[in-house]
Formats: sequence, structure tokens, C-alpha cells
Amino acid sequence: MELFVDNVEAIHGKPRTLFHRRSLTRDKLTELFPKSASDIKGAIPEATFQKDNTSSYTDDMVQVFEAWRLPSYEGAGDGYHAIILQDCTLAAEPYEKDYFPFAVYSYQKKPLGFYGESIASMLFKNQMTINRILKIIDKSILMFAYPKIWAPPGSNFNPDKYTRGFGDVVESTVQPQIMVQQIIPQEVYTHLTDIYQKSFEVVGISQQTAAAKKQARTYSRCSHQRCRRYPIGSHGKPNAAIRGVFR
Repeated sequence: MELFVDNVEAIHGKPRTLFHRRSLTRDKLTELFPKSASDIKGAIPEATFQKDNTSSYTDDMVQVFEAWRLPSYEGAGDGYHAIILQDCTLAAEPYEKDYFPFAVYSYQKKPLGFYGESIASMLFKNQMTINRILKIIDKSILMFAYPKIWAPPGSNFNPDKYTRGFGDVVESTVQPQIMVQQIIPQEVYTHLTDIYQKSFEVVGISQQTAAAKKQARTYSRCSHQRCRRYPIGSHGKPNAAIRGVFR
């Protein structure tokens, strides 16, 4: 995660301070800030903050933080912008704008906090259920999908003569029975389909939008574009969130 805020300050979703974390090489950072070359050379390497890192390249990289502090009100003069390392300041200047230089898009806002909820987070439980059902189906098919031949004792059935060839002659005094049973109950597939369809309702995206298909009885180009831009009902949630970024 590159952008982060103080969770206490951003409890209502509108923080005044925003941090942007990046990893840059010492050479590139020295080129940008030649006056701080000695501080950059002695900065703590990126590998120090990464666990189980075996790459030697990160020893030449350092973490750089760029921070913005919004003014208390228009004309207050207490806004600030700075670029810093762990133990030194590379640049600092006043900041007079009342917004951050980032367009923040949250698919779905949470009641508290700055960060929104992603589609992956919203569908986590459904995806785990789908994975579990698919695993059950896969194991069941591997175990029960092969037909079995039942031959009574004393029927003189020779399994060696039962091959994959067409028109094989199998000698037996009693006709063997080929047992083909239902592998998975229909309720399992119905449940899987329900979870799949419910996932579209949870995130507010229609299957038409997900599959890039044209809505039924939509013939004109203007109507088709309007259906794509402004879906009906809860399906309009993603478009509304995107439009809110540029207001």
C-alpha cells in the first residue's frame, strides 16, 4: 500500500494529512536532491523493512515519504508539503490547496475510516464457498465418475476381455450390469449457481455489464450507451462512485 493516513484522524473519512510511500534507488534520489546526497547515502535501506527478502537489489533502495497537510481553513496558512526519509527532510514547502493531489476512488465506502471496501473483500465469503463446492465436485467426479461393472460370483466373467474396443465379445453365463450412478446431487449445482448469481447482486454489477453484452430490447446506439453508463437500481453504484471522484 502506497497511500496511508492516520486512522484516528481519518475516522470520519476526511483526513487532513496524507502520506505517499515510494521506494527509489539512491542514485535516482541523489539526482533529484543533490544537496542531500550524504543523507541519502546513509539512509536505511529498503531491505530493512521487508521480511524474508533475499534480493540484494533492495540494499540500494530506500523508502521515501511524501506528505501533505491540508490547511485548517482557507487562508489559514498552516498547510504543508514535505518529502522526507526516515531521518532527514529532502524538501518542504507551504501547501495552500484544500485537497490532496490524488483522485481517491472507493468502490464502496465504509461507515468509518478513509479506506473503502474492494470487490475482492466484498466477495471473499462467496468466493470461499464457491471454491469449497468446486473442490467437492472435483473430488466426487474423480471418485465416482467411472462406471463400474457388477458380475455375480460364478458368472465366468473375464475382465481381461472387457476393453475399450468397439464390438468386443465378452463371454459370460450371466449378463454383467454396468452401474452408472448420479455423481453429484442437483442441489449442489443449484447452490453453486445461486452463490454465483448472488455475487453480482452484492457488488452491484449486472451480468450484462460483466459479460459486456447488450441489454435486451435496446436497439439504438444512444440507448445502449445510456444503459452502460447509468445502470438501473443497485447496478448504478460503481458508476455513481466514479462520478463522485470528479465532482
